[in-house]
Amino acid sequence: MPEDSTPSPDKADLPQQAQTPLPLTGELIVIPRETGIDPARHEKALNLVKIHAATGMAVGLIPFPLIDMAALSEVQANLLRSLCKHYGIDFNADTGKIMLSALAGGSLPVAGALGLGSFAKLIPGVGAIGGAISMVVLAGATVYAAGQVLIRHFEAGGTLRDFNAKHWQAFFLEQFEEGKAFVKATRTRW
Repeated sequence: MPEDSTPSPDKADLPQQAQTPLPLTGELIVIPRETGIDPARHEKALNLVKIHAATGMAVGLIPFPLIDMAALSEVQANLLRSLCKHYGIDFNADTGKIMLSALAGGSLPVAGALGLGSFAKLIPGVGAIGGAISMVVLAGATVYAAGQVLIRHFEAGGTLRDFNAKHWQAFFLEQFEEGKAFVKATRTRW
């Protein structure tokens, strides 16, 4: 599917907005009115993302490099599966893995930081603690960002087949930054 046919993820491209506060952070999200999005359905999707982001944060505490990354991949796959079910979209595990890999892998700063955070756990003492702390933030923010992209894509009528990771990279990075703020706000509640 050509890039032009997928609605732009930029907030500036959505002129008629309804802004709703996120219950956990108080940040504003944008719900386009013109697409006929059901606010209750949207809110439930956001809650799925928050639950999976919190699970991703917990996965960041796994002390073993690569095992934490594998567990994070499973959390993201489960989020995708949950959102597909929520939006009535056919789920295919193989297509989903490719899609999620393309989304996160296309953002080299995020992918590189995840890898470094994971492998820092090999360094005894400070490295293990620093790696765990950074993985909590990075894993939670990555899941949060992927979830926001998926919600926007599905609510725009997209499916797994027409997902274009390159199209969503800028929005993913923007949501990754918001995801870090979400993680910090969530950690203070623990």
